[in-house]
Formats: sequence, C-alpha cells, structure tokens
Amino acid sequence: MSDMRPKLRPVQVGLDHQEGQSLLILSDPLGLSENAVAVSTDIAPLLNLCDGTRDIATLQSALELHSGIRLDRDYLDKLFAALDEALLLDSERFIREYQAAVVQFRCAPSRPSVMIGSAYFDNPVWMERMFDEYCISSPPPQDGMCKIRGLVSPHIDYQRGGPTYARVWQRAADSVRSADVAIILGTNHMSSEKLITLTRQSYSTPWGVLHTADDIVNSLAEALGEKKAFSCELNHRNEHSVEAAAVWLHYMTRDNEFPLVPILCGSLQRFIEGNESPGDDEEISCFVDAIR
Repeated sequence: MSDMRPKLRPVQVGLDHQEGQSLLILSDPLGLSENAVAVSTDIAPLLNLCDGTRDIATLQSALELHSGIRLDRDYLDKLFAALDEALLLDSERFIREYQAAVVQFRCAPSRPSVMIGSAYFDNPVWMERMFDEYCISSPPPQDGMCKIRGLVSPHIDYQRGGPTYARVWQRAADSVRSADVAIILGTNHMSSEKLITLTRQSYSTPWGVLHTADDIVNSLAEALGEKKAFSCELNHRNEHSVEAAAVWLHYMTRDNEFPLVPILCGSLQRFIEGNESPGDDEEISCFVDAIR
C-alpha cells in the first residue's frame, strides 16, 4: 500500500444515515462488483483528491490541511483496500475485471434486458396486452400519423410514461414499420463525457432479439476510430436508455423487423458552458457524416 496512488473511478454515490452520522455509499455503476463502501461525509474531500497523483501519505496530510481531520494510516490503508476490492479504484484489479466483463458481454448471444422485472414483464403476451391497452387508451392526435425522419421517445418507466410512449409511437407507426434501419441514440448516464459509444451486440426484448447492423456500426467505428468508439462499450450492458425505446420499436415492428444501431451519447454540457458549438466538434461531425 505504501506506493499506492489511489485514483477513484466514476462511482455511484448514495446517502445514508446511521446512528446520527451521514454516510456516502459508494458503489460501481457498471455492476462489476456487488460490494459497496460506506464513508463519512466528513472525509468526502479526501475522495476528490484521489486522482492518481498523490500517495496515501500525501492524501492524509492534504485532508488534515483541508478539513482539520487526521486519519490514522491504518484506517486509510483499510479504506483504500476496501475501495479496490469493490472495484471503485482505477487499478490493476479493476482493469482485469473490466476486460473480462467486456469479453463476456461481446460473446453473449445478445444483450439481455436489464429492465425486466422492474419496468416490464418477461412474458411477451403480457407485454403485448399492456402496450395494446396503452395504445387504445392514448390514441395519437387527430391529425393522425405522419411521415417522419425520427422521433423523440420518452425516457421514463412504462408505468408512468406508457400513454405518452403510445401516442408518440402510434403517430410514427407507418414510418417506423417502413424503415430500413433504426438508429437509437440513448443517454449514457454512466459516462457523460464520452460523446459516442458503440456496440456490435444485439439487444434482447420480450419478443426476441433486435439484431444490430454490423455494417453500419463498422462504418461508424472506422470514422470515429475503433478504440475510441468502443472504449466505454460495457456501458451498454446496464444502461436502460436504448432499451426503453427498443422495446417499443420491437412492439411496433414485430411483423417487419429490421436492423438496429444502438448508440449511447454523452453530455453536451461542455458546449453549453463554453464557446464551442457541437457542429464544430470533430467527433460529432464525423459521426453525423457517417450516419448520413
């Protein structure tokens, strides 16, 4: 541990209270580890300093200077050992587990649903009945269906958003069913800074598998760079955003299935905060040209 320079990964943070003490509950958003680590909110500044540039002794001194809190070296050693065990540090242990998970994800017959049991049923008959009820109770506007190039699908669980999903997808039904390919752009909640994340894996739904268009994904990867395009591919495993739209897509097109291109998209916050326009970004321009 003496040579360790802890670097905290992007983690999922929850808040808990035990015996009058506020705790941060740190867990792995990728789900590689089921372990979580609880730390007092008092030492949250220590976590902000874990960027891989400081050894444990330096972190110990920095926390004391910043917050006046002196932690025993033994406590810090145990803390960072626990963080590493839970795969919350960017360490050799995490890299091994991550690489193994990527191989497993890519070798699977398809990407299994992560929303079954929480957002919808595994039974296709029940699912069809539920979506049929949404469509009957929430018909599209009176101007009817229209020719579209794309649609903005809701981003919420079906129990609350079902009627809106139904109105949107019914209005676009003719265009959806006559399409040659479906390109779904979903929010990447686990890697907001990564603008474009691809996968060649197909997506499962209650009605089977929506097969990914490898030729289109390969063209996009060539334009963006293979390594860059797939560097956060494992985010597809647990991210629900593409799946939420893909299930409705499959419901609408069960008699005329066509290839899917699932893409996770990061945040445009840096363009909002800065002077650069998304249209001037090289990665975005390459992506749009390749899609076009």
